[in-house]
Amino acid sequence: MVGAPTTGWSGLEREHNQPSDMKNRASKQTEEQAENEVQQIIALSFEEFTRDAVRRAAWGIMMEEVEALCGPRYRPTRGSAHRRAGTEKGVLRHGARREAIRRPRVRHAAGKGEVALESYGYISSVENHAPLITRMMSEGMSARGMSRASDAALGKSRIAEAWVAKGREHVMQLRQADLRAQEWAALMLDGVWLDKELCAIVALGIDAQGDKQVLDFEVGTSESAECATRLLRRLVERGFGPKAKHRLLSIIDGAAALRKALHEQWPNILVQECLVHVERHTLDRLRRSDRDEASGLFQRLRLAQGAQAAEEAFVELHAWIGQRHDGAHASLLAAKERLLAVHQLNLGESLQRSLLSTNAIENTLRNWRQSTHGVNRWRREGDMATRWLASGLLWAQQGFHRVRGHEQMNRLMKALSEEGEGACGARDTGSCVPAPLGATPPRSTCTTEPVSRRKRLASARNQTKIIPPSA
Repeated sequence: MVGAPTTGWSGLEREHNQPSDMKNRASKQTEEQAENEVQQIIALSFEEFTRDAVRRAAWGIMMEEVEALCGPRYRPTRGSAHRRAGTEKGVLRHGARREAIRRPRVRHAAGKGEVALESYGYISSVENHAPLITRMMSEGMSARGMSRASDAALGKSRIAEAWVAKGREHVMQLRQADLRAQEWAALMLDGVWLDKELCAIVALGIDAQGDKQVLDFEVGTSESAECATRLLRRLVERGFGPKAKHRLLSIIDGAAALRKALHEQWPNILVQECLVHVERHTLDRLRRSDRDEASGLFQRLRLAQGAQAAEEAFVELHAWIGQRHDGAHASLLAAKERLLAVHQLNLGESLQRSLLSTNAIENTLRNWRQSTHGVNRWRREGDMATRWLASGLLWAQQGFHRVRGHEQMNRLMKALSEEGEGACGARDTGSCVPAPLGATPPRSTCTTEPVSRRKRLASARNQTKIIPPSA
């Protein structure tokens, strides 16, 4: 019959000989297991090969020193002051391993004791683990965790000792760096709380090329003017300060104590208050329904280019806040000069936005937190806080880039000079004098402002719903 299924012994035999899915899975698992075993054997063989190579190299280095002291084996140097004395058990420290090796011994020919081999002292030194310990501790791993990760090759006590020694080196590296070589343009100060009663003020500098550098820190019980003054005096002793006939720009979060210490050290310093902090504190005073609109007004102030445009944006923001919260209204008026300080310098958009906030130092402190999140108790006695601060800040500094808009740093240096230009790129002739607060802001006529920027600001202003102030 056409189309009938094939039956009979041959068909049953073909069906019986086909492997089942269970057999296929079992064979695949067997193959994978065999492949993994081969990979493990290869990895162990390679590891043993490298360890043996390190041991052979260490032995060769020690034997070279022995031959230099005693002469070739079986042919000692005549009249030598040293002689071979066999071998004994020793230790090789390499990477995260502690290997048992045989070390040669050398004694004085006159029998006055054993000679310490410099090569063996280096091979067996705990300092060989210092780079690894520094990296792992900076990444937040504890001494106990490092000991477990190294299969107890590194004891937690040894790790702690090495970390303490390296931390003190970091403190010296940070505080002994010469600051006279660079031309400094800006200084950022911010405080970080280690616990409820321990605070550190950190200083970050920006030079004339736009490079950032962690300068120093000072540990105290609060973010006080006295603590900041000690920090600034130490920076001045190391050579930090503005270029001759230049002012220094400082960006802070609005702390009055920091501002007081800065003006005591440099009376003519230009202080910029972080707009991000001001916006955050202002929004916290407003109703939730008003916060989006207030954020739009702060955004317009950040984007404003030139003194006149910034004055217009501030007047509009100040008038709008005045209808909603008297305290915030008064705070903005008191901080007006500090909020518009960078706008008066007529910088490029990217550089201006970089200098309107303390984001650079805030990001540094955030990265420092990553390296110290495992510290649960800060000890007041000793130098624990100082060591951890120096190590963590230097680790965070490794990821530094130049500030955004560093191409316009020459404009900043020119604006900060005592013979510099006015806010709008021309000599101060009164053409860019801000309008009095509360008056109707005139139309900006600053010719140095890009046309595209004026159009974008006008578009942003039209899209933001502004409630005009009541008469």
